[in-house]
Amino acid sequence: MLPGSYLGSAATTPHTQGAFVERIIVNEGQLRHVPYGVPLRRAALAEPLAVALHGVAQAGLDYAGKRVAVFGAGPIGCLAVAALRERGAAEIVAIDLQAAPLQTARALGAGVAVQLGVDEPVAAGSFDVAIEASGSPRALSGAIDAVVAGGTIVQLGILPAGDLPVNIGPIVAKEIKIHGSQRFDIELDEAIALIARTPALDEVVTHVFTLSDAVDAFETAMAPGASLKVLLQISAEPGQSAVATAPTL
Repeated sequence: MLPGSYLGSAATTPHTQGAFVERIIVNEGQLRHVPYGVPLRRAALAEPLAVALHGVAQAGLDYAGKRVAVFGAGPIGCLAVAALRERGAAEIVAIDLQAAPLQTARALGAGVAVQLGVDEPVAAGSFDVAIEASGSPRALSGAIDAVVAGGTIVQLGILPAGDLPVNIGPIVAKEIKIHGSQRFDIELDEAIALIARTPALDEVVTHVFTLSDAVDAFETAMAPGASLKVLLQISAEPGQSAVATAPTL
């Protein structure tokens, strides 16, 4: 693969083909053992969980005693909640427009779930750290407002390209630190270990489709509030099965 690309990447030209196939050739160093007893549908979360662990680490903080807000309770946001719990955050608040993903965030360790437009909004200047996991400019503005003076924001969601309507003035006034996060680095093995001891992560996978229903899988993954993580079950050898992930949104 080209430098910076990954399976299914459209970031380079030509695009890198993905893994929605029965067989694929990869380097030995890309392989990991699935711990005994871990279902494949949970093991499929290793990559997005590694992304969440990397993002949480980008703040460079000891989370013990910290109040953290997670903006966006999609798959990456919910997995960020699990990563923050693993890091010992004192209080985790998940914030989203939809009610269903917030239930999953609660199951993974969020002590409070805030549904925008329904519940009382979070108080300004009340969090030590904010994880923006939705990729929404409005959520980034909310994160800027939510953190304390001298607080930290991790931009984990992928923001749209081009000019964005974000009020960045308070970044200066409050001396806020913002860290970007891109995929993952050395966190994959930690993610697998966390998956092995955290059955609650099963809640993140909401749908499993067969390969013949791939179109339905993508439509479900794209529909707001209809799903969290969507998987395709792909036939491998007789008597076995493999799973591959549809897009993480």
